[in-house]
Amino acid sequence: MKIKILYIQSFKLLGLISILSLSENSFAQLTKLGVQQGQKFYVETLVKGNTSATVMGQTMDGTTESKSTTLYEILGTGPDGIDLQRTITKMRFDASMMGQNASFDSDKKDNEGPLADTLSKKINKAITFTLDAKGTIIKREVMEDGSIGNAMGVPGSGQEPVTDLFIPALIGRELKAGESFIDSIIVKKEKYESHETGTYTITAIENGIAEIEYKGTQVTSVAMIQMEMEMVSAANNVIKSQLQLDMKTGLILARTTVMESIISTEIAGMSLPSSGTTTTSIKISPVL
Repeated sequence: MKIKILYIQSFKLLGLISILSLSENSFAQLTKLGVQQGQKFYVETLVKGNTSATVMGQTMDGTTESKSTTLYEILGTGPDGIDLQRTITKMRFDASMMGQNASFDSDKKDNEGPLADTLSKKINKAITFTLDAKGTIIKREVMEDGSIGNAMGVPGSGQEPVTDLFIPALIGRELKAGESFIDSIIVKKEKYESHETGTYTITAIENGIAEIEYKGTQVTSVAMIQMEMEMVSAANNVIKSQLQLDMKTGLILARTTVMESIISTEIAGMSLPSSGTTTTSIKISPVL
């Protein structure tokens, strides 16, 4: 009789656990922007890229790899958003094309050349941001360096529309495993424009952590002056991401993004076609 009772109790317990687990995936849960003043987070970023360009009938292949560590500190929070500070504390960058190599390492003191002149200015340079309640940057310190990255708003440029910590499309939204939704982003700057549309799919939710898949397309255009000549570049990108989201804080815990690009560049009356793939991996952890 005692064995039978224990069996029934164990069966009920397993049933309750199953129901709770199923409920977490079955019911929509609201994602909140829930960080607190004084919190700090490290962002470890690895970016690998390869490109292939055709110039005057010749093919030029190139590779790039960068690793960086960025410190974010929450300066203040409120119902309308948060203030935070970002500091790139470490960076290494390596590039190779047509037998030529270029590199930068913030841990070394003998960096030289145009690459060092540009990247060294970003190391240990604290920049403050104000985000709205969705995590979109609405105010920032301006860092003008005249680079393409600065004009486009790439990560680390000081001009990007969002931080590494949050994805505005996911904040304030009820998420449910198995559901999908479409989001669009338009970025317009003086010499840069980007239109992106994609679909987020919630693949699972467990212990307040959402597993999310993203697939989208992006069209960009940028105009720059290089070596006293105007350069106009247009790109069509296909983007695929896998990410983990902490629904209680809105923080992206980890994300891997693969972007495949087809690019056309016009310069000095010549059209230079190229293509490439960029893989970006980000891991975010609290500073204890």
